Amino acid sequence: MTHIPYGYKIESGTASFNDDAVLIRKLFTNFIECKSMRAAAKAAGLNKTHSVIGRILRNGVYLGTDFYPQLIDYETFTKAQEIRNTNVKSQKRPHCYRTDTQIPKSFRFKIGKVEKKYDDPYLQAQFVYSQIGEERNE
Repeated sequence: MTHIPYGYKIESGTASFNDDAVLIRKLFTNFIECKSMRAAAKAAGLNKTHSVIGRILRNGVYLGTDFYPQLIDYETFTKAQEIRNTNVKSQKRPHCYRTDTQIPKSFRFKIGKVEKKYDDPYLQAQFVYSQIGEERNE
């Protein structure tokens, strides 16, 4: 199980924006304007660590998925990634730079019919989870 991305909430099994969604939008906008994660977070009113801000800026969920609604448009997200990569290069941290990074437009999980293989519910659950695959629709 994973956590709910910052800026979203889940009610009655449906994801929607919470009050922090406006802060995420401001973070992306400020980052594109000033090109500094710390300055962008401070201007947006986000009191988070540098690593958390970095994870927010590169989280593709904000582009929208089958479950989460789109919070950031594709152009803004792509521009933020370009700036992050430029910053990495200019700060001489090539080990952090990835040229093969592709931004998924959407993805879905898939699973076929699963047979009962184990009587132990924990082993059966482990087996079932191992059968889940991912489909990318680009």
